[in-house]
Amino acid sequence: MDLLFEHVSYRYPDGAGLVDVNLRIRAGVMTAILGAPGSGKSTLLQHMNGLLLPNSGEVRIGETRLHAGSGHSERSALRRRVGLVFQYPEQQLFEETVAQDLRFGPLNFGQAEAEAEASAERAAHQMGLDATLLARSPWQLSSGERRRAAVAAVLASDPEIIVLDEPTASLDAAGRRELMSLLGAMCRDEGKTIVIATHRIEEVAPYAADYAVLHEGGVLYAGDGASLMQRPDVLEQAGVLVPPGSSLASSLTKLTGDQMPGLCPEPAQLARALHESLQRRRMTCGNG
Repeated sequence: MDLLFEHVSYRYPDGAGLVDVNLRIRAGVMTAILGAPGSGKSTLLQHMNGLLLPNSGEVRIGETRLHAGSGHSERSALRRRVGLVFQYPEQQLFEETVAQDLRFGPLNFGQAEAEAEASAERAAHQMGLDATLLARSPWQLSSGERRRAAVAAVLASDPEIIVLDEPTASLDAAGRRELMSLLGAMCRDEGKTIVIATHRIEEVAPYAADYAVLHEGGVLYAGDGASLMQRPDVLEQAGVLVPPGSSLASSLTKLTGDQMPGLCPEPAQLARALHESLQRRRMTCGNG
């Protein structure tokens, strides 16, 4: 089911927060939440599983609704469906061993010990965690292993929607590619809804179908990547760095009149699209 924000506002004491957010997170696709630090990305994500409640407006998935007066039962119902992975694994991993961390969610949601053990093993396998790592303390893992363990701890409860706050932070280039590939596969092959807050457009572009751009707590843009590529003003206003490939694609689109591919196209894609555009022009001129 889709996750809906309907006129959601939330204010911290310093005045920052969310302002009248209306947003639809579509089921079964990856959505990227873009914005500069302080734009409201983390606050938006924390509303998705009830860590924060709106001052006004409503967060809704199916019959589950969260608003200013919601209690523990409503929050718990939402958290069964929406799992949140924090930006820093140390905020999420707190047990003596990785295996205990992975079992915590399923046990908390009422699974029996044997069932929770099976859920933990399944999640560890999904995230490529070797069985030998499960008996270790989370603090004996590398940063990449801790990141995968934090994702696995959420996956073990089998939520419909997986929400991740800057999941590739502190990872090297290879670790970022590996994690994004795993998340993309979950969305593509298992039908999971994935929501990622990030400032790295180039990392999510191969996988994300939808984008939302935040600025000062409000939504500047919500839609697909191709349309976003035609709105460099939105990214500039939001303080999001436009990747060089996107800038070049946008310029070539204006120059040729033909739509260039993707939000962050590979050089080979651009070269092929430009060649095809020039071929069409030669054919048109020849026919004329």
